[in-house]
Amino acid sequence: MSVEFVPPHIVLELKQIGFDKDCTTPKFEEAFQWFRDEYDLVSAMDYIADENGIKFNYSIEKYGDNWEDIIPSSEPYPKYGEAELACLIKLIEIVSTNYGN
Repeated sequence: MSVEFVPPHIVLELKQIGFDKDCTTPKFEEAFQWFRDEYDLVSAMDYIADENGIKFNYSIEKYGDNWEDIIPSSEPYPKYGEAELACLIKLIEIVSTNYGN
């Protein structure tokens, strides 16, 4: 079962960096859209399949005049939701560190 909504403790971190959507608990897609709209940060989920099964990872790029790989490929996670949450936490860290929020 997939988790659709951002956990409350992460919502607080989003609000600290300026996430201002009118919702108590945003969906992951709304948070990722906000990073695209506000900071030109694009994230993508991918999977790795091998003899040990399937694992998931994410990538983050900044778009604009020149695309910039920020994280070309994260470490693998055993579940999609774990990779998605890790990606969101990394986006918050990137904005907090690089944009002074």
